[in-house]
Amino acid sequence: MPKKHTNEDEAFIAQFSRQLNAAYDQARLNGTTRAQFARSLDVGSSGLQDFFDGKSMPTVRSLALAVHHYDIDIIYQGTQFRACKTELVAREKDQQLTFPFVLSSLDPRVALRLGAVTENTLTLGLEIKRRA
Repeated sequence: MPKKHTNEDEAFIAQFSRQLNAAYDQARLNGTTRAQFARSLDVGSSGLQDFFDGKSMPTVRSLALAVHHYDIDIIYQGTQFRACKTELVAREKDQQLTFPFVLSSLDPRVALRLGAVTENTLTLGLEIKRRA
């Protein structure tokens, strides 16, 4: 059973949807097709429509690609995450993208923790302290 979105999740999804729609409108003016736009986020047509309609939470991969290609802002519950854009690197031998991804909090109430799960997997812990 899928986990319900919190109010903060819903606000983030709505904000992402507005930004993505605006980015798509601009991309269309530059000759980008809907299929090309979807591919640039590594989603299918229905996944893209869900983003446009504010029905689905983007994955980290889709967020990273949106930030990279369309300068989408990542703001969650009043905390803005700065994106340090670098070139995406595709290694020929394994055809996998490598994302140099940096998260930092501008708010001292937000703590980020990384922990190794396996050699190739990390967990990201995000703790947001509420004001009393």
